[in-house]
Amino acid sequence: MERETTASLCPVCLNRIGAERVACGERVQLVKTCPEHGEFRAVVWNGRPRMNEWRRPKTPALLRPVFQKTLRGCPFDCGLCREHRQRSCTVLLEVTRRCNLHCAVCFAGSHPGDAADPSLEDIRDWYRRTLGMAPGSNIQLS
Repeated sequence: MERETTASLCPVCLNRIGAERVACGERVQLVKTCPEHGEFRAVVWNGRPRMNEWRRPKTPALLRPVFQKTLRGCPFDCGLCREHRQRSCTVLLEVTRRCNLHCAVCFAGSHPGDAADPSLEDIRDWYRRTLGMAPGSNIQLS
């Protein structure tokens, strides 16, 4: 991989923009240009194994159902969508909506007061769906 096209977001306006992964030796940079805010570069890989040695083909999903409706495309409609039909490796289940820590690195989107916590039956259903679509996945509870 010397150059590879992809999509990204402008870090200022968060609009979806085209981008390229540009390899130079063991380092890979993501280079993207927003028409309004200019060019941005970020190192996305550095060192051994090289990125193209580490990557592998996506593992296709076992079942056909798609539970996420695509309205705006990546990365705004995250989930098991038609564009990314692959098996999940880690599934995040939000078992409480009461977290108020606002950790910058948290994958969960909990906002206190937005909704009630899910019922045990809801959580059982999530497990059943996860086992049906992605058996053997890691499950992270948040």
